[in-house]
Amino acid sequence: MKEFVKWNKKYELGFKEIDSQHKKLLEFLNEAHELISKKDKKDEANDLVEELISFVRVHFGTEEKYFREFNYYGAGAHIAEHNRITLKVLRVYDEIKKGDDAYLDLLNLLKDWFDEHCTTYDKDYVKCFKEHGLK
Repeated sequence: MKEFVKWNKKYELGFKEIDSQHKKLLEFLNEAHELISKKDKKDEANDLVEELISFVRVHFGTEEKYFREFNYYGAGAHIAEHNRITLKVLRVYDEIKKGDDAYLDLLNLLKDWFDEHCTTYDKDYVKCFKEHGLK
């Protein structure tokens, strides 16, 4: 199977819990991409996309917990970005549930967001988290 998105060292932040969650997100994206390519697997794809969305919320919750715990100065902008992508994803998924075949649009949206988010927004909190001893 050709991976839709591959883990890249540029995504690594150096925090076990967060890096693990990022890798899990990519696993979800790859699995969902494989499923949507099979016409008879749409129900499974829907279930997986719902799991993916739930997991994204868990991941955001993890980051935001540390923002509060460490009094991260960039929390407001970062949380706003989390909210922005969540709303975008939910809008596209709503179209899918109404019958639009926008699975690939949703996965591409998440793939592009992940790449940008990990290499910009997430890199901004690394220094703060390390100063507070997160490993």
